[in-house]
Amino acid sequence: MDINGLKIVLSKLGVDTSNLHIRKGRVKIPCPLAKWLHASGTDNNPSMSLKIGVSESTVFKCFACKEKGKLWSLVDSYAHFSNDPEMKKYALHILEHDQPRLSEKFSDLETEFQGWIKQLEPEHLAVIPDHILRKFIPAKFAPELQDYLTTRGVIPALADEFDIRYHEEWRRAVFPVRRPNGDLVGAVGRTMVNHEKKYFNYFEFRTGMTLGGLYHCANDCTKILVVEGYFDLLRLWPWAKARKIGVVCTWTAEVSEEQARLLLARDVPIQIWYDGDLAGAKGWSVAQKRLAGKTLLKRVMLPLGKDPGELTEKEFEECLDIPMFA
Repeated sequence: MDINGLKIVLSKLGVDTSNLHIRKGRVKIPCPLAKWLHASGTDNNPSMSLKIGVSESTVFKCFACKEKGKLWSLVDSYAHFSNDPEMKKYALHILEHDQPRLSEKFSDLETEFQGWIKQLEPEHLAVIPDHILRKFIPAKFAPELQDYLTTRGVIPALADEFDIRYHEEWRRAVFPVRRPNGDLVGAVGRTMVNHEKKYFNYFEFRTGMTLGGLYHCANDCTKILVVEGYFDLLRLWPWAKARKIGVVCTWTAEVSEEQARLLLARDVPIQIWYDGDLAGAKGWSVAQKRLAGKTLLKRVMLPLGKDPGELTEKEFEECLDIPMFA
């Protein structure tokens, strides 16, 4: 974020920006949280330092109340204390736009990245060199990621099979996304801490243009289960694979036109395993239209209050045997 963008943010936090001075990429301001976190309730002697991010997100630290973090979290804290829902939305807006892009983070790959971007045409996905994945740590060398995957019910063997990786600085589990032929077209990063944006779309690939997990589905699978998220896929995968069943995810509770084309090309029965909520019901309606003509299209009704990522193996087996809505 540049200085002009920072001034806009600080003004919303009630900070006078008319006399901001940049020194070695930093500015000092009165702490916007002083009213709530400083003993005096004020900060007349500016205690907060902000480092303006160019290739990194803007970060702050207050030497009085010891609060520190990224700019979006400062706005988020301000929204919390002032009970201002609009500022809460603004914090999320900053989070989305102030994250460093991969081309900035890995400057040595900037030339290549620009080449990939030029390939991004509406009807195509950019093919990304596989060596970019070396910028992320393989799961077997990242104990924190291993622990996190265990809590999500992902068995260790899947980390190798799906080449799950760890973005240490952002503390995200990274899932490579491939075309059915194996070409790398993107990656999805899932945060392992609750206070950040849940998912990050590396390379800005078009989610509706491919199906997570389709590359791993055997050519002789007897049917394909369609779930919403990647963790839903990983949870069902070992049980499904043992039964020669494929599992794919659509990233949202809706089958796109291109995803429908990819599914129909496999010419096997298709089961929709979306959550039992309103979004899942809407997704089923869309799937019926876009997969029209698929005579063996069914919707599986999951146990009440559960999504695929929460099922036990016994519940999975029961769902396979439960009569489904055609």
